[in-house]
Amino acid sequence: MRNFSDPNYLKNQQYSSADNLNARIRIHQLFSTNPKGVYKWFFDHALANIPQHASILEVGSGSGELWYVCKDDVPAGWDVTLSDFAIGILNDAKKKLEHVLFKPEFREIDVQNIPYPDETFDAVFANFMLYHVPDRQKAIAEIRRVLKPDGVVLAATLGKAHMQEYHHLISGILLDENLQHDIIAHAFGLENGEAQLRQSFSQVEMILYEDSLRVTEVEPMVDYFLSLGLPTITSEHVEKFTQAMRDIIEKNGAFEIYKHTGMFIGRGYAR
Repeated sequence: MRNFSDPNYLKNQQYSSADNLNARIRIHQLFSTNPKGVYKWFFDHALANIPQHASILEVGSGSGELWYVCKDDVPAGWDVTLSDFAIGILNDAKKKLEHVLFKPEFREIDVQNIPYPDETFDAVFANFMLYHVPDRQKAIAEIRRVLKPDGVVLAATLGKAHMQEYHHLISGILLDENLQHDIIAHAFGLENGEAQLRQSFSQVEMILYEDSLRVTEVEPMVDYFLSLGLPTITSEHVEKFTQAMRDIIEKNGAFEIYKHTGMFIGRGYAR
């Protein structure tokens, strides 16, 4: 099984470029039922919690999709640094954001050892990434350290019920009841993320994002299936998954998938 908390696997294979991540993003772009979109939803909360003049660090910024989608909403007074520990995907983000007006800085950074002085930033974004970090408490403490006393962390994540219909389908195809999504949700999810953040932050609020997928095309889901780096997938697995998707869409008109998504907003030093 691929280990989504193994930094070597993540850096050298899963996120050596943005291709796998883009395949996963695509199904949400195509089939999400909430017209707001998770990036715009997240950014609205960021704008409501961060001053118009602020220094922002995103850790694990990936392909930079958040900033590309919201490029016209970034306040002129924000000084933005985007970081990832995988240089390949960071280079893809540079290309994607080459022509945006706000001109972010890009840095290769391990969130467990952030190379900035204490109290540098007004806000840190940590979106859908803390569940990948081997030493999350060290990472969260580092985030608190580089925040100013009145700074804020915004950390989006998933819950255990996220895309459960899809995971039930592929667990049957792969005959694997211990798939990686369970490990991700259990590591830093909506059910346990607050307790982890409260080790470093005195105030933590959880906000849920209501959404689902209504999948009406087979091919994007096959690409998603192949992008996750699950146990060795054979052509027979792909054929079974493709046929299962066709059958569900033909029978029901769409494959309905629940999304269990939200964010934590943390402030203040833990006592």
